[in-house]
Amino acid sequence: MITPQPPAGATAGQVHAWWNSLTHDQRAQLIAAHPPELGNLNGIPADVRHQVNMAVLDDDLRRAEDDTRRRNAEQVKRGLDHDSGADPGNQRPVMLWAYQPLAFDGQGRAVIAIGDPDHAEDIAVIVPGAGNSVASGWLHGGHNDAINLYDQSRAGYPDDDLSVIAWMGYDAPDGYDDPRVASPWLAREGGLRLTQDVNGLLATRSGSQPHVTVLGHSYGATTVADAFAVSGAQGNDVILLGSPGTDLARSAKDFHLDGGNVYVGSASSDPVSWLGEAGGVPNELNEALGYPFGRYAGLGTDPAGDGFGSVRFKAEVPGGGALSFRNHSHYFDSGGEALRAMAHIVTGHSDALAGDDLVAQGRRQPHITTPTKLGPIRLPHIDTRIPGIPAYIDPEAERGAP
Repeated sequence: MITPQPPAGATAGQVHAWWNSLTHDQRAQLIAAHPPELGNLNGIPADVRHQVNMAVLDDDLRRAEDDTRRRNAEQVKRGLDHDSGADPGNQRPVMLWAYQPLAFDGQGRAVIAIGDPDHAEDIAVIVPGAGNSVASGWLHGGHNDAINLYDQSRAGYPDDDLSVIAWMGYDAPDGYDDPRVASPWLAREGGLRLTQDVNGLLATRSGSQPHVTVLGHSYGATTVADAFAVSGAQGNDVILLGSPGTDLARSAKDFHLDGGNVYVGSASSDPVSWLGEAGGVPNELNEALGYPFGRYAGLGTDPAGDGFGSVRFKAEVPGGGALSFRNHSHYFDSGGEALRAMAHIVTGHSDALAGDDLVAQGRRQPHITTPTKLGPIRLPHIDTRIPGIPAYIDPEAERGAP
């Protein structure tokens, strides 16, 4: 029997229609053969992708050669075990939604979902930043972003059907010493890939559409911004964490969200979150820190500024104090105010931010203010920003660490 193939260049919707047109025997034949491309096609149901990708993963784990394919397969297997958890009686439901161990010159591509995205009411997609890849161990190795968000959200809203997706689906810069970290090009390329996957999640839905939140940390925040600003990503809300700038998105309006919001978590002690353009501060700060991101660091506008149009939430690091790169990686910490805020947002309960005292003021420019009276004489009152002065006043720094 000739194995059926989807149309070349088909959209996720067309792939889904093709899959539904197959007979039960044809589908069973394809799953048994598990061609690697099938498990990475947007439009194929999540449970089928999981079956196919796990079969390909098992093949790779049995390889005799200690090569890139097998090493990345081992990293993905560790990621699945990590997200599932060690307690056999209380394991999280995990799915391998995408698996390409040789992608990006051996860095690898893999997407793990906790919970079934085809049936969840709420979907959260987490995009990591520089220095992360399948090969580097982002899917496990102490990175608890997905499991902490899933557990916190389930604890606060146990009746919500949630899927949290750890998306290692693009070629991120290799680290802060990678010259590409100061350029938006990998973010723009990654934004297109992210758009294809996020929009592909909607093609396999039956019934009501989910509430979709896309979260980006560090360089991943720039990638998320480009996905929505120029690549047509479809989602309800966006969360940007420790963003070095939003590249082609100049304001929250550029995300084209249908009734949703751009939410921002930027710790006042996180130096990366100060690199976005807000006047002259980014280059001055970059110079003072010894050019850790190259001489032209700063990837666009700072979304934590009070003129961006975002909703900033509290995200201070306990004991954070002075600027430190250590404070750039604490947004998903259990018990932290940032994680509490994100759990409200991804489950569609963002109105709880105010009641939980988690709304923060944006960074702002200094103002010129004049008196309304000079003795008995009434004067026109002026209260305006000083043109050309950056937004360097951060009320969160004044509040201090929680």
